[in-house]
Amino acid sequence: LDQLPSAPQGALWQEIRGSLLENRGFSKAGAAAGLHYLRDTDLRQAIRTYEGDISWICGQRDTIAPPEAAQLAVRAQDSIQLLDCGHLPQLDCPALLSRLLEHGA
Repeated sequence: LDQLPSAPQGALWQEIRGSLLENRGFSKAGAAAGLHYLRDTDLRQAIRTYEGDISWICGQRDTIAPPEAAQLAVRAQDSIQLLDCGHLPQLDCPALLSRLLEHGA
């Protein structure tokens, strides 16, 4: 995400990603950074105009942001990875999420 040209929170995304990789799950710092990122960042326009591929990672059992919502944003060149988890893959399946973050979806 930090490669999106109009993403103003690239450093914040790196902090979130780093926290997920370092803690292999939940941390207060990671949760706080994630909430700030969601509150302060609107990537809709950047996603619409981004020319590269985007890999979406979604929990199949997510009732807060169901996978069907991600389907609305996925473009033809994008991929979607459905994990057998709920809204917080970093808690439900931390090892799998870490592998995806380290090696790509």
